[in-house]
Amino acid sequence: MPDNNRKNVPTIISVFHCQLCWVITFAVFISIVFIEAIILIPSYRSYQQDQIAQIESSGLTSIQNLFTLVDYNNSTNAVLDRGKNLIDSTVLLGATIYHQDGTLLGVFGEGVALDNSHDVGKNTQRSDDIKCSIECFYVKWLPKQVGAPFIVEVWLDSSTLDNSGFAYIKRIIGLVLIIAAFVTIVTMIVLSRLVLSPILLLRNEMIAAGNDPKAQQYHELPSQRSDEIGAVFSAFNEMIRHQSENTRALHDAKNHLEEQVRQRTAVLESTNRTLANEVSERKRAEEQSRSLARFPEENTNPVLRVNFDGLIMYANTASKPLLMAWETEVNKKLPKEWSQLIQDILETRDSKVVDTPVGKRIFAVRLTPVKDAKYVNIYGSDISERVEYENQLRHLANYDKLTGLPNRNLFLDRLQQTVGISQQEGGIFAVLLVEMDGFKEINQETGRESGDVLRQSIAQRLQDCVPDTDTVARFSNNIFAIIHTGGKNISDAADIAQRVLTALSEPFTMDDDAIEMYTSVGISMFPMDGDESDRLVHLADLAMFRAKADHRRNSYLFYKEGMNEAVQERRNLLRDLKWAMKRDQLEIHYQPQISLKDNTLIGMEALLRWRHPEKGFISPGHFIPLAEESQLITPIGLWVLQSACQQNKKWQEMGLPHLKVAVNLSSVQFREPDLVESVAKAIKDSGLDPQFLELEITESVAMEGAEKTIATLESLYALGLSLSIDDFGTGYSSLSYLKRFPVSKIKIDQSFVRDLETASESAAICNAVIRLGHSLNLQVIAEGVETAEQLRQTSELGCDQVQGYYYSRPLDVDAFASFIKEWRPDEQ
Repeated sequence: MPDNNRKNVPTIISVFHCQLCWVITFAVFISIVFIEAIILIPSYRSYQQDQIAQIESSGLTSIQNLFTLVDYNNSTNAVLDRGKNLIDSTVLLGATIYHQDGTLLGVFGEGVALDNSHDVGKNTQRSDDIKCSIECFYVKWLPKQVGAPFIVEVWLDSSTLDNSGFAYIKRIIGLVLIIAAFVTIVTMIVLSRLVLSPILLLRNEMIAAGNDPKAQQYHELPSQRSDEIGAVFSAFNEMIRHQSENTRALHDAKNHLEEQVRQRTAVLESTNRTLANEVSERKRAEEQSRSLARFPEENTNPVLRVNFDGLIMYANTASKPLLMAWETEVNKKLPKEWSQLIQDILETRDSKVVDTPVGKRIFAVRLTPVKDAKYVNIYGSDISERVEYENQLRHLANYDKLTGLPNRNLFLDRLQQTVGISQQEGGIFAVLLVEMDGFKEINQETGRESGDVLRQSIAQRLQDCVPDTDTVARFSNNIFAIIHTGGKNISDAADIAQRVLTALSEPFTMDDDAIEMYTSVGISMFPMDGDESDRLVHLADLAMFRAKADHRRNSYLFYKEGMNEAVQERRNLLRDLKWAMKRDQLEIHYQPQISLKDNTLIGMEALLRWRHPEKGFISPGHFIPLAEESQLITPIGLWVLQSACQQNKKWQEMGLPHLKVAVNLSSVQFREPDLVESVAKAIKDSGLDPQFLELEITESVAMEGAEKTIATLESLYALGLSLSIDDFGTGYSSLSYLKRFPVSKIKIDQSFVRDLETASESAAICNAVIRLGHSLNLQVIAEGVETAEQLRQTSELGCDQVQGYYYSRPLDVDAFASFIKEWRPDEQ
């Protein structure tokens, strides 16, 4: 038998789920209890007699001691007096003493009535009929027993007999239960092993055999037992074998019957298919004949037959639109041009398709000569929807879906055509590429849909500001292109560029907000700069890139010789900058910040440096704008923030003074939606206390979207760090916003500090900034202090802190650590 059929073999635990076992066990338990009760309860009589004997022995001992300790020959009263003392300390309740000749000696024991009516020698008999204050029994001892020449009749205390009886009963009950429980458990185990297990095994195999009719013999039971259970197993196995044989015979009969049915069914199906095919073929032939007969009239497309002379021999109902367009009818001729076409087809025997308009719709008319006949069949098909769809596809392929302007493909095609016409007819024209900056910020602040609406507005303004003969196209995402063909010289192209800048410099209104866009225009001229369309676009792109790179907002630039090399150099520098972080070429230098109050070192500013492997140190003013334009400033700025926090924490752990490190945030980085989370993570990862971190933003960044700036600054301030405004005085701060900013410091731009010695205006500006800062309870720091005179003037103006080359240029990590260790405020 397979092992999987033995998985339900019962165990000893199964006995607890057997009702029969519980009934048998309970009967055994009650029987054992009853039998033990019959056996043990009569023994209580002997147990009680033993207890009485003990009491009697105790009393006899007391009497014997009485006669042993007292001189009874000389003093009878002494015996009685001492006997009274035994009443409270022994089991004696009272006694009557006789001389051995029967003379009464005396009685002791109060409250005990003694009666001489009891026979002497009636020993150890319970006296239930004698009045006694407590339970007692009567005993008579002869001189031989008391060891003196006296006969003693006593009452002994038997009140303890009942309690002893209860103890005996408890003991035998516990013994009975223990024996009964043990015998019961043994009975359950025996029942489980000898009766329950075989019964459950038989039950499981019966169920398994019923669920497995194809392999019933696998469920036979071992029948080596010679008892009744073994006989049941053998009978079950015999039944299984007979059942298996019957099942196998039925299965074979079933298979044979199914095979016969299958063969008969196959024959019938084959016959039915043959008949069905014949019927279907006949119906199909009949239907085809009827359909062919009805085809021209039922066809929803025009069907006509025309002879060699152009006479319409037949036309179905759907041909009516064509007949109306040709102004003819059946049994009349086609228009002259169509009749000539019929004759040409019959002569050449070639089919031809002609697209012809019919009202607002278009029909494709196919003319097919009939073999060995002098007439032509004409089949028409309405292709209006297809033509419309093809026109839509052509429009989508050549026009921008968002703005409706020509796209890059159509622009380049028209430019190629313009080049060809200009080469043949002479003349000049200009190619202008217009790039709009700031779409990323707009998408982040107001959503991509607002950016799309803005692009539509830009497209409309461009169309309105250039002549109708010019082509305006959307060249790429934020770049538009113009072909200006109406000009006679470069001045005309410059006028168009200026009109474009003027039109796009006006603020755009979005949700009641005024949005300003910055425009860069690059211009190339035909034929001065090139006579090929690709080159003209390339040179205009170089000029536009140069105009943007020079940070000349809202400006245009014509292509000039050598511009390509400058742009290429800038692109190479951008390529190198992308690899700078991965190759550990970027460094952070630190410049100290000094308090003018007590000349103490209070902090440092983290400044980014790029050590190029071939060009050496590259000025931040050269690569920082490039990083901002290319969006590389975001990962670079995050790296600077993380590195500065980690380095400051490291210096603190080295035991150096705890200083505040200032880190600049670029305009691009400040507008990142996850800025606050990035700063919080940098602080947490470094373990730096946020009070030792200061973030700087420029005045112009602070005033862009001031309400949003306030919200961002408040979120940063909530982290526990400090905030300051850099380059103060170069922007257009609004005091109403400035006082709402959670900043603690403003930094005077170094351009004003540099001119303190030569320009009185710079001194006035510095003085105004310091007074303004102090009126708002802000610290003021002057950067770019390089000379003693500049230090003196900033101190006299009331500036709080300074930084600059006068104290130290920006130092690398090791040099700045040495600077901190060597700084002595009193020696400066």
